Amino acid sequence: MKYIWKNIRSFFRRESGLFVLCILCIFLSLQMMLAAYGLFGCYTVKKLAKEQNLSSIEYTFTEDVTKEEFAKTIQQVPQELNDKVFSYHIEVSLAEEYPDIYWDFLRFAVCVQDGKIKSSKGYLKNSGLLDNYFTEEQDENGELVAMVCNDKSNSLNDDFLKMNTDGETVEILGQRYRIVGFQNVDPVIVPFLSLKDDTVLDREGSISLYEPVTKKDYETFRTIFTRELDGKVAFPDLEIPDLNELYRYNTILLVNLFIIVASAINFALLYKYMLMKRRGTLAIFRVCGMGKGRAAFLYLGECLAMVLPAGGAALGCFHFWVLPALAGIYENIRELYTPAIYGKLLGGYLAVTTAMLLAVIGLELRIPSLTLWLRGKRYE
Repeated sequence: MKYIWKNIRSFFRRESGLFVLCILCIFLSLQMMLAAYGLFGCYTVKKLAKEQNLSSIEYTFTEDVTKEEFAKTIQQVPQELNDKVFSYHIEVSLAEEYPDIYWDFLRFAVCVQDGKIKSSKGYLKNSGLLDNYFTEEQDENGELVAMVCNDKSNSLNDDFLKMNTDGETVEILGQRYRIVGFQNVDPVIVPFLSLKDDTVLDREGSISLYEPVTKKDYETFRTIFTRELDGKVAFPDLEIPDLNELYRYNTILLVNLFIIVASAINFALLYKYMLMKRRGTLAIFRVCGMGKGRAAFLYLGECLAMVLPAGGAALGCFHFWVLPALAGIYENIRELYTPAIYGKLLGGYLAVTTAMLLAVIGLELRIPSLTLWLRGKRYE
């Protein structure tokens, strides 16, 4: 080992520029390999989720859940996750109050912004209600206001006319709502927060997100809903791609293998250039009795003594500085990087680099003997 460190010190003193270049090659190669794994992993998760249409989570209430319980539950969801929610879809049955109408339920699509429950603007836009809806104050304060269907040619209007209305107000679930506008989406629309706290919601509901559902998001929703609703909710088992198992996908393996091979070749070529400049020293070692095996061990040990510290520094730099920066753009990228993944990537890099170096060192050890080398010097 002492000869290895002596060679490294000598390498640094005599060829400081080349030494720094070798270290940079290792450091930057690992940074690129780790970043590529994460970025391509995020892309793969979104692609698989879209292919499986995993943009929403459906659930079922196994017992009666009230509007108050549901409102408190969605407010317990972390705001960073609520920001990803397109809407929480819930319904309230009107079948007992108005058994003659075909559209016998109230629909709601809400979200949570700054801790407040509001109607989903995305849903309102898609349904054509964004510019013809309650005021923000009416919506947030849960005022007793209603928008009703007033299209004579629309069957929804017939349903509305069967309800208890005097043309200016309409009675819904024991409350009298003031009619403030018209629409052609439902027989009647009211703010979600206007419902009484003890209003029982329909058993079926769903959560729609702006982007594909991740395993972490799914587990967070299920944990919070189960805890806050005392287990009165059932979530289906979904086949969601696990970010921690993405290394199993062949495409990701191939991409990282390509980067590793390219990086190992670069480092091996740099080291080959260094060995060419040290052929004289190698010839002297051979005359003094050093076998090829020991020489190969010496050179390989010298390389690994540079790769391991530089690789450790690269992993530390990536984990503490680069990864937080990427997480600001790709929210779930942190889930890709576990100790096992770091170990696999570094192990793969070491294995391929070692194989390349052994090939380079093996070719270099086939140089002429010291006698031939000295003859060449004599006739120069």
